[in-house]
Amino acid sequence: MAKLLTVDPEHKLDPSTDPNEIILLKEKFLYKPIFRVSVAISGNQSTYRELTEFGPGNLEFDNVTASPGIGLGGSALLEKEVYPGVDVGTGISFLSRGFSIEKELVYAVNKMTMVETESWLEVPLFLKYTYYGDGDNKWNPYVLAGGSLGYILSGKLGSPERSNEGASVTVGSVDLVALEQRNKFNYSAMIGLGAKIRLKTHFFFLEAKYIYGLANLANDDNRFAGSLETLYLLGYVDSNFSLNGLMATFGYQRSIYNPRKIKK
Repeated sequence: MAKLLTVDPEHKLDPSTDPNEIILLKEKFLYKPIFRVSVAISGNQSTYRELTEFGPGNLEFDNVTASPGIGLGGSALLEKEVYPGVDVGTGISFLSRGFSIEKELVYAVNKMTMVETESWLEVPLFLKYTYYGDGDNKWNPYVLAGGSLGYILSGKLGSPERSNEGASVTVGSVDLVALEQRNKFNYSAMIGLGAKIRLKTHFFFLEAKYIYGLANLANDDNRFAGSLETLYLLGYVDSNFSLNGLMATFGYQRSIYNPRKIKK
């Protein structure tokens, strides 16, 4: 039985043809996956969400227009079944994210355009339910929910620009992490759905998630401690904000087995 389950870990016995002794013997063995490991690539769209507005000289901006940006990522995940069809999972992910924002001061005839790009290292924690049916289904749908802790690796404003009555001023790239204008940690909640495509005992999978940012990314303590270029040439001041997003993922999941007899 141990050799059989090593060759075919999820070998199914048929009560109508297999001896009852064999069926009872199999139940004395641990033959389910001890965990599953996954690697995946993803694309995301990040949306700017303003929490509290700040402006130069305590002025509020008249118009704020944000546009989502596109980013890429990769992840390695580990899942453990805690109940039939229910897995708890964690791992590590690398994500690039971005957005553009346009702020306007009508009183000062002043319009600022910024494009921000960020890269994050994230550790997700989630609960997933997969419907396997009789275990032979080619497609296995699932839903998941959880959250993640992120640590910022880089954050830059790319060639920010201010236009004023036909004239414009552009400065070079601004390193927001070096200036400590971004909080190092981010917290997010997520929900998602997907489908596993069975390949014997392993799977390919497709997944879509919605991510809701829970933390303010702007550093309150250094809001006015930015570069001379952004503060005085552009008149740009960060508002408190978070990032929401959509993510699409494609990956491969491998089941890890260690069939062995149950010890009394």
